[in-house]
Amino acid sequence: MASGALPGKSMTISFAIPFECGPSLDVMVLYGEKDQMTDDAVRFNHVARSAKHEPKQYNATHGPHYTYISDYFHHVPIIGLDPSTTYMYQCVVVHKHSLAVDQFISDEGSNVVPVLDARRQRRRLLHSTTEGSTTTPSSTVARSDVAQFTTPALPGDTTVPVQLALIGDLGQSIHSAQTIHHMTRLLSNITAILHAGDLSYADCVHLRWDAWFDLIEPLSSRVPWHVCPGNHEIEIEHPSGRIFTSYRSRFEMPSNHNFAEIIEPLDEHDPKRHDKKQCCPSVAMTAYDYGNSFHSITFGSVHVLFLNSYTSSKPQSNQYRWVSSELRHLDRSKIPWVVVVMHCPFYNTFASHQNEKQEEQMKKYFEPLFVRYNVNVVVAGHVHAYRYVEVWF
Repeated sequence: MASGALPGKSMTISFAIPFECGPSLDVMVLYGEKDQMTDDAVRFNHVARSAKHEPKQYNATHGPHYTYISDYFHHVPIIGLDPSTTYMYQCVVVHKHSLAVDQFISDEGSNVVPVLDARRQRRRLLHSTTEGSTTTPSSTVARSDVAQFTTPALPGDTTVPVQLALIGDLGQSIHSAQTIHHMTRLLSNITAILHAGDLSYADCVHLRWDAWFDLIEPLSSRVPWHVCPGNHEIEIEHPSGRIFTSYRSRFEMPSNHNFAEIIEPLDEHDPKRHDKKQCCPSVAMTAYDYGNSFHSITFGSVHVLFLNSYTSSKPQSNQYRWVSSELRHLDRSKIPWVVVVMHCPFYNTFASHQNEKQEEQMKKYFEPLFVRYNVNVVVAGHVHAYRYVEVWF
């Protein structure tokens, strides 16, 4: 999940439906305030629908012998929430026109929705679809487990503490599991997770994306998980040169501007497009703006900007103009803290990832902006090592 475009008042719930079920499903999220629930029953009195939001699905190729067909990824917005409030929710999927919403929910919130095993329901729905069923009885409804989230404070509300979990280069190793376990123990205190790129390390083997989401689900289903792209999200497809395909489909970061996503495949003359060994180059420059490429969100007294190290940072670029406008128009008397999250660090005392062209370009043009507008904290990953530098201006 991620915070929505209206900080403190909206959330986006993301989940996958098996490809075999097809795109023509009625998808909804049932939700209600936790303090209206009881120990022996979960009662929902609100529903969010995805009718206006088409699911995302992609096919990916990497060489002549590998084609991956993804599930359908639904990103359902919930709006009209109260800030600093805990909600319970459940994702529900039925075949269109087979069941009415009031079978799950009433205006008074009087009906009880049982908690069913999500994997069992997913298999049941898949079975009924592949068998060619045209009508779906209520027993074949797919429901997720019931989960909960807490909305952040409204922008400018300095009375609510903000605690952010900062991570990068997570992957899916034993160390990844330890990091997730550590954050899970602190779950009740975490406002949001800020991930500085290099997420699953699927590296063009897209089934690893599915495994990674299984790994993080205990956290990502309960806490907003905000991301920016690293080089391991580039995932060059051959021979098309398409990039960031999985990253674009599986996430839905908040958009607080009116610009549509812009992305182009690698240039025909770029040697990486024709080198089948290339998937996630550490040194690269791509054309990917807006959408999940860069975005911002405010948690109470903290404004966070997520940047893309692998798209242009030059003054005429979309990313530079957007960052400059964000920092220039921010009222620091109301929102005193500014955090920047990106993948490639400007400075690094370790042996690897020195003087890479994308980080040199970003440092040249963005560091003066960060100094001019007194950015408080910059979080980066990429070097797989920890270093903390405190600078006083």
